[in-house]
Amino acid sequence: GKIATKFLPCGIDQEIYHQLCIIGGGVRKEGECPYCGSGDRERWVYYILKQYTGVFNEKCKILHIAPEKKISEKILENKNCDYYTGDIELGKGQYVVDVTNLRFLDNEFDYIIMNHVLEHVADENMALGELKRCLGKNGKLILTFPVCLEQNTYEDKKHLSNKERLLKYGQEDHVRLYGIDSARRLSSYGFYVKEYIAKEILTAKEIEENAFISDDRVFI
Repeated sequence: GKIATKFLPCGIDQEIYHQLCIIGGGVRKEGECPYCGSGDRERWVYYILKQYTGVFNEKCKILHIAPEKKISEKILENKNCDYYTGDIELGKGQYVVDVTNLRFLDNEFDYIIMNHVLEHVADENMALGELKRCLGKNGKLILTFPVCLEQNTYEDKKHLSNKERLLKYGQEDHVRLYGIDSARRLSSYGFYVKEYIAKEILTAKEIEENAFISDDRVFI
């Protein structure tokens, strides 16, 4: 396909993004590819999947929750892959799935990919427990979510209105704002966590050429 030299604006603007540095939130001047429509977050996940996993070439079984269209298309090119997609909403995946009560067997998947979902799930403990249950012994869970670099994870346990969630988390359907303790928080559930940060892996030139967010991160 064509190589983009100029990217389009992407993201949404909310008051909290002017108050706090939240990676993956807010408006970016350059983020969306004018040719394929991929966003900066999606391309960063694709890069990490390509460099640090075998989802595009291994014989493996994958569960992709809330699947990104472009990443799905690339995974489907791997004819050795047994690929399952799921979403909480009908029609957005092969299966309707609730991540706090997955319909799959224990130790079923080599990889589970779930981007920008966990911040929507009220029962984090149940969700991560189910994801862990469905992973094979040496399986890998690939996670992303917006991360605030100025504080630890914040979650108000009270029932909040849509307006209150918008002010506290940046979206009406978010239930927490992940922070600088995210890797440690995930490891507390029994995962061995590796955090991949764009600016620690790539040069400034590579980040600019791909229109990545320099502080963007993927947890495996």
